[in-house]
Amino acid sequence: MLAWLLLSPLPSSLTIDGHSHASRLFLMVFPLAFLTAVGLNWLWKKNTGLFLVVACLWIFSLFVLSIFIGDFIKLILGGGGMWVTKN
Repeated sequence: MLAWLLLSPLPSSLTIDGHSHASRLFLMVFPLAFLTAVGLNWLWKKNTGLFLVVACLWIFSLFVLSIFIGDFIKLILGGGGMWVTKN
């Protein structure tokens, strides 16, 4: 599984502009999901449920904060861009 994770960026690194192509980077999804599930299962078996809840809330709050910064702050500071309708 670790070898799969380490070799999966190889196709996208061999092409021009491959680092941003989703179908080439999709090969990393399966080992990352598996290793994440193994890690979460290990945490759950160690009875660290509180740590798991706090970590999930922290990740969710960072996600919401990044959306807020990425969209609403740019909307306010940038004058709206394509969101502003002209009458």
